Amino acid sequence: MGSVRGVDGLLTFNTPVKSEVEVERLLDKEMKRPEFDAFRDIFLGCLARRTGWDPAVLPEIKWDEVGDLEARREVLAEVRDNLLKDYGVEFEVNQRLLSLSGPVESAVIQTFHELNTINLMERIYARMRTKAN
Repeated sequence: MGSVRGVDGLLTFNTPVKSEVEVERLLDKEMKRPEFDAFRDIFLGCLARRTGWDPAVLPEIKWDEVGDLEARREVLAEVRDNLLKDYGVEFEVNQRLLSLSGPVESAVIQTFHELNTINLMERIYARMRTKAN
């Protein structure tokens, strides 16, 4: 039993789901997300590859001083693509994330928060769709 993303981008199961327990089991299987430390490693690794800087110093550098807007967009797109490939989850690269002021560590935390919010919303939508069927 698998899932697909519908034209609306929401997760849809290929076969009917009969209980909330089954929904949770399928969501856990289909929507795995990284823990914070793994996410942070992915983010800092992508940033280090793009900048050539030592990952150990990156958390303290100001995010809005990491290249220009397009450079930050490329870093976030690489993070998103890695998450999609490794975990099947993603987030939207948006103006708010691109323009954050503060250290890189703050950008890591805000991006992780956005990823978790999207994950939570998809879980809620999947439950609602299951109950509607």
